[in-house]
Amino acid sequence: MTARLAAILLLLALPAGAAPPLTVFTAASLGPPVRAAAEAFLPMRADRPRIVLGSSGALARQIMLGAPGDVFLSASAVWTEALVREGLIGGTRTIAGNRLVVVAPTDEPPRTPLLALAPGERLALPDPAHSPLGVYAREALTSLGVWDALGNRITASPDAIASLTLVARGEAVLGIVYASQLGITGKVRHAGDIDPRHHAPIAYPGAVLTASRHADAPTFLEFLADAEGQAILAAHGFAPWRD
Repeated sequence: MTARLAAILLLLALPAGAAPPLTVFTAASLGPPVRAAAEAFLPMRADRPRIVLGSSGALARQIMLGAPGDVFLSASAVWTEALVREGLIGGTRTIAGNRLVVVAPTDEPPRTPLLALAPGERLALPDPAHSPLGVYAREALTSLGVWDALGNRITASPDAIASLTLVARGEAVLGIVYASQLGITGKVRHAGDIDPRHHAPIAYPGAVLTASRHADAPTFLEFLADAEGQAILAAHGFAPWRD
């Protein structure tokens, strides 16, 4: 079932006259802190926010197709800019930053050079066509001069969480993920860092959908950008960001 269909079915299931919950389209890597922020935000409001997770590109395309929602939190300005051009969101606000790290299964020994792969070994990263993490990783690997050499040894996944899962399962000996994902599972270890000079700055912009009529939409976005929301993001490994 697509996120768009699920959202429509949710609206149809509401009692007559009931207002739909605040719906937040959220980049997969932001899932844990946004869920925590929604819990912290809940005592201030009557309804529990609904968090829809996916790659930024997939979520943006669903919004373009008319999926109902209120807030979009992206892992890249590319997708918020696309929605601005379509008139589907208004002004954006960056709520956090991040960095790239390399992970390996916990029982995988260190290797030198870091990204060297033996025949049959795989590197997991998200598909750059859908995921900002994939774009950042491709940019970094190209700058490091190893993108072409890796070739078909790269296993593309739908989003940041899926890449981490591939490494945790041992289906890839290395993966490129966000630093904020370290500690999600004990089945992977931090194998190394990627110098941020090799890719564009990682920023998470958020915006309210222009079709939203939910009074809490701008308030929730403001909550994420203010002190309490920033503390939650920092506790989950995200870097602060100041526009």
